[in-house]
Amino acid sequence: MPSIYARLEQGCNQPQPLAWDNSVLENQPLGDSDEAFWAPGALEGTMIYHFGVGSEGPSAEDILSALQQVLAKPDLTAMQALYDLINHDSPLHYIDDLVKAISDSRDLRADKLNELVLLLCTQNPDRNAVKFAMAVLAFFPHPRSVEVLQVLASHDEFTLYGVVALRVMVEPEQYADIWFDMALRVSGWGTYSSDGAYARHNG
Repeated sequence: MPSIYARLEQGCNQPQPLAWDNSVLENQPLGDSDEAFWAPGALEGTMIYHFGVGSEGPSAEDILSALQQVLAKPDLTAMQALYDLINHDSPLHYIDDLVKAISDSRDLRADKLNELVLLLCTQNPDRNAVKFAMAVLAFFPHPRSVEVLQVLASHDEFTLYGVVALRVMVEPEQYADIWFDMALRVSGWGTYSSDGAYARHNG
């Protein structure tokens, strides 16, 4: 199965939204003409602003622990354990807490973490794992990271994660140009907080 990045990279140079048949992810329900379904990216926007973000799924502590094990001893067992956690559900349940925990951590090797999340962004076919990796890629503001995020953000399912990560990676002037280019290439966005957080709890 081709990676999500490989599928999206094919149309990354076009200035308009992806053709519908090219924008559909694996296992994304299309529905019949008389059947309601979620547009890409819409469910997470609804989760943020209408229902709040609950605590279902793995916690930031669980994922940080699994991440530490992978970076310390990158064997298949450790990697599978991490992958199962990050692919379980939308990262909105934990990503803000995880980003803070990574910032505070003293025992994560930055070079290994960069290598891992770049690999996850570009080589895997599972949307939740890609979203996790996009969020963490914000720690590594290299030209390659910016390029990868722009490609992935061309699909509405990932625009939220692209714009939030890029907002903290590039200068405001550059971000404005990137944001406008991305806006031309998607047909409907999930929403994000102006302070750079992925999720806001209601109530």
